[in-house]
Order: sequence, then structure tokens, then C-alpha cells
Amino acid sequence: MNAPSHLLNLTVLSSGLLAGLYVAWSISVLPGLNRLDDARYLETFQSLNRAILNPAFKALFVGTAIVAVAAVCAHALQGTLRWPVVAAAALLVVGHIGVTAFGNIPLNVALDSIDVSNCTAPQLTAHRAAFQQPWAVWHAIRTVAATVAFGCLVAS
Repeated sequence: MNAPSHLLNLTVLSSGLLAGLYVAWSISVLPGLNRLDDARYLETFQSLNRAILNPAFKALFVGTAIVAVAAVCAHALQGTLRWPVVAAAALLVVGHIGVTAFGNIPLNVALDSIDVSNCTAPQLTAHRAAFQQPWAVWHAIRTVAATVAFGCLVAS
């Protein structure tokens, strides 16, 4: 097996893990959070956002897009490039990295700045309303992007 094939296999694996993480978050974590009152929702989401910023997640988050682009370059140089690999890399760079960087992260930063213990009930409700739906929409977009990218890679 050659380097382009190794890179492609690593991209398939890492994109599958990433898509799985996003889908699991969508079907288990978000519904659980949605059942909480405003203060517990905001505090729990703050805690989850802090906990996920660990070396393993960061490696998966950034590494998946990097190996996808590397796989495209390696296959292009070898003359074996296939469109599903290009589509997957584009989805991972734009729909995963881009959406997270410009959609979810700014919302996470704003959420982290809230001192939940010093908010009134109406303030908590307003903070949740400003965060919950926009964050869920951006998350749904990156979940679809990562899942379709994985499907493209499996199809390649």
C-alpha cells in the first residue's frame, strides 16, 4: 500500500469518527440538554464546551481536514484522484472547519462569557435563546457535512 492510500484510509477513519461524534452529540447530548432549565442548560453547555477542548478532540478536529487535503494532494500527484475524495475534503474544510470556526466557536465564546450565577431568570432565558437555536443550526450543518464527507470517502 502506498502513501496516498494510507492517507485516504486515515481520512476515512478520522472522518467516520468525526461524523460519529457529531451525530452522537445531535441524538443524545442536545436532546438531554434541551430538557434542562435555562441555568442548568447554560452551565452544562459551558462545562461541555470546556471539556471537549482536549488534545484528542483537537487532533481529530484539525487532523481530519489536514489528512483529507493531504490525501487529495497525494492522489492528484499520483494521477489517481477521484471526485468523491475532493468533495469530502471540501466538505471537511468548509462544512466542518469553516462552519465551526465562524458559527459554533463565536457562540461558544459568547456563552463562556456569561456568569450564570449572576443572571436573573429573564436574562438566563435571553442568553439561552440567543445561543441554543443558532448553535444547533450550525451544528446540524457541520454534522451533515461531516457525514456526507464520510459517505463520499466510503464511496471512493
